[in-house]
Amino acid sequence: MYSEGIKATRKALTDLHQALPAGSILFPHSKAYEESVFIGNSLYRWNSPAAVVQAVNEADVQETVKFAAQQNIQLSVRSGAHGFGGFCLNQGGIVLDIRSLNQVEVRPDGKEISIGGGALWGDVYRTLHANSNKRLAITGAHGATVGVGGFLLGGGVSTFSRSYGMGADNILELTIVTADGSLVTLNKESLEKDTTEEGQRKRDLFWALQGGGGGNFGVVTHFQVKLYEFEDLEGTVVTGELTWYLDENDQESQFQSMMTKWNETSWPSQLSGDVLWVNEQGKRSAKLGIFYNGNMQKCNEAIRPLLEFSPTSTLKEEVLMQYNEYSDEPFTTSSRVFSHNTSAVLAEGQMTPDLTKYLTGWAKEVTNSGGEPFVFCNHLGYATKEKNGQKIDNNATPFPWREAEFICLLRASWSHTKQSDKMFDLVAQGKTELNKYALHGKAAYVNYLDKSLENWREAYFGDNYPKLQQVKSAWDPDNVFRFAMGIERSGKDLNMPIDPNPAKNATIPESFDLSKKALTDEVFAYISKARKQVVPDLGALQKKDRTVCVGC
Repeated sequence: MYSEGIKATRKALTDLHQALPAGSILFPHSKAYEESVFIGNSLYRWNSPAAVVQAVNEADVQETVKFAAQQNIQLSVRSGAHGFGGFCLNQGGIVLDIRSLNQVEVRPDGKEISIGGGALWGDVYRTLHANSNKRLAITGAHGATVGVGGFLLGGGVSTFSRSYGMGADNILELTIVTADGSLVTLNKESLEKDTTEEGQRKRDLFWALQGGGGGNFGVVTHFQVKLYEFEDLEGTVVTGELTWYLDENDQESQFQSMMTKWNETSWPSQLSGDVLWVNEQGKRSAKLGIFYNGNMQKCNEAIRPLLEFSPTSTLKEEVLMQYNEYSDEPFTTSSRVFSHNTSAVLAEGQMTPDLTKYLTGWAKEVTNSGGEPFVFCNHLGYATKEKNGQKIDNNATPFPWREAEFICLLRASWSHTKQSDKMFDLVAQGKTELNKYALHGKAAYVNYLDKSLENWREAYFGDNYPKLQQVKSAWDPDNVFRFAMGIERSGKDLNMPIDPNPAKNATIPESFDLSKKALTDEVFAYISKARKQVVPDLGALQKKDRTVCVGC
């Protein structure tokens, strides 16, 4: 059965501090703590871990994992904090903040890049940009503030995926702190040659880490990832957007016609087109986010049929694509944004006129209900389906939907708690409609995690889930790395709770209204004070002088 474990105590955390080789511990009521536990989605932001361990090196990670296991204390791992379920936080346990493990280095031959487990994609892109060879490409995330670890461990869909595969396909080596605190290095090439029983055990773990989702099997402290050279000899790519402003003239019908052409046409592997519905400066808009692995001339030749539908174009030729701005939301520590999302994985040809029309209408209804819509459909195919001319099996990695052409994210955001019920209902309606077009009527993507999804095991992992359970049982038999939608051990943990409405789990007076799905303003105000109920204010325990730094 699922158990969060005991709550961390002042004495236990002081003992942990003494064991850390270099890291610091932050407690509630300090500015550093608040910044470390901040996540942009106010739906899950109220969680109050007893402490945050800021790891400086792998030894800090090892000591924290061993301590949490021995004490049966809930442990969550934080890097980019872009996880849609808010599982980088917990209530009364420990958050392991690994953002200082962010070193990035390109190997001298330019074929591989070494990335710390706590790095953000912005760290990686800046390193590639500063490298003397400006032609290097990587299958990374759209947003600079997205964590490398969460992205790769969940599979990783990139603008380069049609050219070079999913992010997880390009992991060459990784180092992980496992549930017993061991530091284990897994090298793909070496493991393929290892015929021992231990070699098979490690191969299974490496497989599970190529899309089984972050936080399930250990803490990855280092990645070695394959690099590519741009297809254009000058190292140029084309990025930008084709935009249709849906309330102007015949723009909505033009967009609809373009999408029919987009759905029915076979596009080259160098071209990736992510479809996006969003409000832009108060205007309803639909976009095709273009990325072309080549120069402008070849890009224009490829997309010429789309330009006939009167879009506003911002396409430009660049030496290096770093990231797309529309996927980095500017959340601050004072954010009052709530958001809820769902996803579906679609096969080729399923971005039909009916679905396009529905998504356009759904975005409009969210807007008319006082919310902000965000519909984003990643473009897959070619290298995500085939390798060296051979079809990639659905069990090659935990991501089971290799025939996919699109992964669609549907999200509603809102500012006032009284809107919560309506927004949850709209997302649920959107999910019902998306499933009509989804592979097997259920396929979804774990990196777009939906906490209201009851069949998440089969939706995210299909027939691969039992093997993930076997790996979990082998490498984390005591379920040290646990959360409500985490991989379960074989034959155990089968009734773990799924809760898209976390407010009712907070220590809140019974007089407060906690109706289903809703967070009232009164509750929100109370949560800001609730951290005092977890542990006393100790400020921070910093390794530099082993003293308590109040208010650090």
